Formats: sequence, C-alpha cells, structure tokens
Amino acid sequence: MNMVVSAAALSVSTPLGMEVDPIFAALDAHKRAVAAYNALVQQEDSIEKAIPPEKRRTHSAEEIIENDDPRWISYQRNLDRLADAEIEAECQLASVVPTSLNGVIALLEYSVEVEKGIGFRQSYFDLEDDKQKIGRSWYYFANRNLIQSLKELAA
Repeated sequence: MNMVVSAAALSVSTPLGMEVDPIFAALDAHKRAVAAYNALVQQEDSIEKAIPPEKRRTHSAEEIIENDDPRWISYQRNLDRLADAEIEAECQLASVVPTSLNGVIALLEYSVEVEKGIGFRQSYFDLEDDKQKIGRSWYYFANRNLIQSLKELAA
C-alpha cells in the first residue's frame, strides 16, 4: 500500500525548542500500534487450530467469504483494522519534525530497531511532487525531517 505525505504535513507549527517534542508522541503511537498488531497476529495459530480450513478462506476484511466461521471473519476484520492503524502511525511518524536533539536521537535509534525487526513497510507519495511516479521509503521523509530539524537546531 502506498500512503500520501504532504510536505505541509512534514512541518510542525510550533517553534523548535519547545518543551515537549512531538516526535515522542509519534514514536509512542507507532510502538503501541505495532504491539497491538503483533499481539493479534500471535493469536492466529490458535484461531487456525480451532477453525477448519474450509471455514477460514477469508484473507481480508475487504473480501469476506460469508460462509466462513464468524470468529475467523472477526479476526480478519480486526487484523485489517490494526494494520491500518499501524500504517497510519507509520505515516504520522514520517510526518513529524523533531524539535529537540533528544527527539532526533530517539527517532534515529527507533528506526534502527524497527529495521532489525519488521522494517517500515509502506511507501509514500509526496503530494507536492507531481513528478513522483513510485512511492518513496519512510526514510526519505524521515530524513528530510531530520535535516530540517538539525538545521533549525544548529541555527
């Protein structure tokens, strides 16, 4: 899935140096979204054991097979909902400019940890770049924000 990131969304309306860096809330939201998604995924084996294969043919909430077990349909709907929440949190994380050096460090450290595991899974489109034909990585937008933040912190 490709998400859209606006350059306007990449800036923070508050000045750098404020007491609470908004990146920490974005980091926390992403961590919570990943944890919720992973917790549900870990239940899949037990759900599969409880429901025969012919009653769990649905693989997406967008294409429900009505004869499937209601527990399986519910699981797929929840999985899609949590995946969407994780994608939204990832997009938000790519859209926030850290306002402190500690925020810059926290974002860099967290991005390394994410890459050791699941990685950032989405590609994004910049609404202000009409020449962009394919999605850009999360790192493109995060690095652009980090550059902006460091320039403003160094000024």
